[in-house]
Amino acid sequence: MKNLSVVLLALLGFLPCWSQVPSAQTIKTAYGTLELKNMRLMRTYNAQQPCGFGMGVENASSVGWLKVEFLVVVGGRDTSDTPWSYRATLSMEDLTSDAARYVAEGCNGTFSFSEVDKFSVTLAKGTPDPKDVADLARSRASADVGRKRAAALAAGKAAALAKLPMLNSGMPMAFLGSDRKCAAQFQEALAMEGLEKRKRLADLVSYGCGIVASNPIHVVAGQREANFTFVTLAEGKDEGESGWVAIAWVK
Repeated sequence: MKNLSVVLLALLGFLPCWSQVPSAQTIKTAYGTLELKNMRLMRTYNAQQPCGFGMGVENASSVGWLKVEFLVVVGGRDTSDTPWSYRATLSMEDLTSDAARYVAEGCNGTFSFSEVDKFSVTLAKGTPDPKDVADLARSRASADVGRKRAAALAAGKAAALAKLPMLNSGMPMAFLGSDRKCAAQFQEALAMEGLEKRKRLADLVSYGCGIVASNPIHVVAGQREANFTFVTLAEGKDEGESGWVAIAWVK
């Protein structure tokens, strides 16, 4: 308890702290990660010993832990070049999912150190919360079913699209007329040049004479009349939209 009090005093700023250890570390588990932050190896005011170790622990997963213990091992050489080591066990009763805690432990030896050349923090003990584990298993199983269903649907759609004709106007965009007359007016606009052409195409869209869609794109071809055919877009952001286009555009 006395050693722990020294650690707490250091944390509060009454005693200086010293550290040659990494400030952060990630411990991976089967259920997610434990993020270790603000790791500090602390010493007493007279600078003769590391008086303890403290760190923040964040449970970045949906599974909580019970009876958790972290093993801290620090080693180095003292001022006379003699090896020294410090071991501590940091314990907590529980660490719920998405929780953050701070843990610290004092030392029980005297070390006059000059450098740290060995450092490790490991999850020595801990039991995943059974309820959280069961919930996670159900969630993963449901997500797996969803992924398989989505993959099957995507494969089926790709196979269906491969059998459909392509709409390709030879330009980045294709105009789908709301009727054959609008489709014919669009073809006439394409024959124009310069500003007149751009204005006429913009007018056709703004007047509701049709829509503009990116192409090439798969379509479902329907009724044909004269030089035009009715198509429905089978993919893309405008999937389901339909209109009349030049027969020569559908192959």
